[in-house]
Amino acid sequence: MLVLGRVVKVLLSGAFLILQPLFLFSQERREAVEPIIRAIGEFYMENMESPENLSMEMVLEHLEYLAEHPVDINSAARGVLEDMMLLSDFQIESILEYRSKSGALLGGAELSLLYGFDEKSVEMLLPFITFGKGKQPGRRVSGFHSELYMKSYRRLERDTVSCGSPYYLQLKYKFDYGRYIEGGIVLENDAGEYLFTPGAPIMDHFSFHVAVKDYGRLKTLVVGDFSARFGQGLVLWNSFSLYGGGNPMSLFRRGSRIVPYMSSEENNFYRGIAAAFSFGRVELSGFCSYNRLDAKVVSDKYTSLPSGGLHNTPSSIASRKKMHEGVAGLNLSYLFNRFKLEFSWATYAYDKNNGRKLRDDNRYRMYDGLWGNCSMSLYAVFGRAKIFGEAAVDYGGSCALLFGTLFPLSDRWDMGILGRCYQKSYTAAHASAYSTLSYVANQRGATLYSTIHLPNRGKLDMDIEMVYYPWKRYNINVASSMVKGGISYSAGGENFDFSMKISEKYTSHDCRHRLSSKLASQWRVFSGISLKGQLGAVASCSSIGGPVEIGWMAAANLKWCISGNSFIIQCGGCYFNCPQWSVRMYNYEADLPYTYNSRLLYGEGGCFYLLTKTEISKSMTLYVKGDTIRYITSGKEPVSRVKLAVKYEF
Repeated sequence: MLVLGRVVKVLLSGAFLILQPLFLFSQERREAVEPIIRAIGEFYMENMESPENLSMEMVLEHLEYLAEHPVDINSAARGVLEDMMLLSDFQIESILEYRSKSGALLGGAELSLLYGFDEKSVEMLLPFITFGKGKQPGRRVSGFHSELYMKSYRRLERDTVSCGSPYYLQLKYKFDYGRYIEGGIVLENDAGEYLFTPGAPIMDHFSFHVAVKDYGRLKTLVVGDFSARFGQGLVLWNSFSLYGGGNPMSLFRRGSRIVPYMSSEENNFYRGIAAAFSFGRVELSGFCSYNRLDAKVVSDKYTSLPSGGLHNTPSSIASRKKMHEGVAGLNLSYLFNRFKLEFSWATYAYDKNNGRKLRDDNRYRMYDGLWGNCSMSLYAVFGRAKIFGEAAVDYGGSCALLFGTLFPLSDRWDMGILGRCYQKSYTAAHASAYSTLSYVANQRGATLYSTIHLPNRGKLDMDIEMVYYPWKRYNINVASSMVKGGISYSAGGENFDFSMKISEKYTSHDCRHRLSSKLASQWRVFSGISLKGQLGAVASCSSIGGPVEIGWMAAANLKWCISGNSFIIQCGGCYFNCPQWSVRMYNYEADLPYTYNSRLLYGEGGCFYLLTKTEISKSMTLYVKGDTIRYITSGKEPVSRVKLAVKYEF
């Protein structure tokens, strides 16, 4: 502990001594990522059954890469525009057609006049695009470019549960050669796992890939690890989606079919070979995967499939990579002038038989041997309205249906509606469509998002969610329902931003109401200095009697950019008093690159952090963070950590 403290002290001292002015990317682009990440994270925290298992690493990597390597809208190929995941197929067609007929776009105002665009959608895109000519930022025409990212941290308190190293280690290396070839390697070892120990892997997680992109009719060819995105996710989707905070456009999923994998999440990727081809308006994607999964195996049968990827105790080590899974998938799409049709298919099997315990809540989602799903999906444009949907069936004949529409009520008012009906017996092990559960089954629901753009940069977001669960769920032995609604207002000027959100949620199985509210503001005090404050409160009570439970939190953050953003200090603190689990809250906290940190606030106490970013040279950036959470509530142990990360481009 003493040695680690001295190392941190030396690193911090050295960082102050070797500061150099650096203007690699504009601060405006960096800050554009944070509101999107916060909105997506808050959506999952408030709507999903198990938000503690949320992995935002892939979302962070994608958006931070786009912010640092904005796409040249005037020279990017179709595949590059699709990889952004921020443009619909018809927006991409509009850009390509305009470029071929009229030449380069001169700016955002001209882009907003194209079919499928408006001022609001262009405003969201601007931090991630440029209007240059010739060279595409982030996709080099020639030469070799690579990036090395290393991250480590350890908990300062002694861990009496884990049996391995107290240090977390992660190493990412990615490269691209010219315009067409890229690759990467990821090594990771969680805190508590064995590290450089005889009889154990050198590091617990290893991932790799080599990919060819946009070479003639070949859109993507990946050998190694990859993710796949089919339709709206009813058959197969093991990548991220940009759902978030009341934005109607976020209801519709978009993106490339095959994506190279560079995350450290250990149980959410395919390993094998995948390819995607484009034949004009026809696109064909397919893959084969054979990967190892964590599984608890008894007498050659799997009884559970742990998904956390942590192997720090004898029982979790015993389940590490004990089962193989084979997966094959196919997606075929045809783009007409105003609509697009897709056919998706996936089949999969384990090399162990099913030995899971049969319960009422899972009896209709069991399968053994070979299983799979297929679907048809549609995306169409009628004037300014967009319609999308997907209908899927599994090998047992059970069905799932998802449909939605996006339309403007006026130039300033956008609306989005999403409906779904998933049978209780629909079984899709690789699906990840819109759902308030951790699986795609056993629900009928409707979601409405609305955004009104007010004068003076104001915005009003509204959402309503109604869901009925016709069959039992885990620890809920009756049919049940949930109703949720929220409204948020945000406004801002050159030096001040303000937002307010109120939401209410009712669950029928326990007759419980949950009312939450948040106030947040940001003030740019001077050039390079900004302050953020946040107040939140939650009240929960049962409609059949009982006490009203109340929780609240208050947080403040300071950000100071020094010497042309070559040195940045961020610090913050939060006090919380959430005595019952029903009034728990989450607080977003700045962290290292590709790291999402939303603290669970349960009990009474405070959390604090200090984060520094130092651009040591034109190619190297150092990040140092210390954080702690302390409890007034008895029986809860404090957690303190020191984190270091280095990003090096060469």
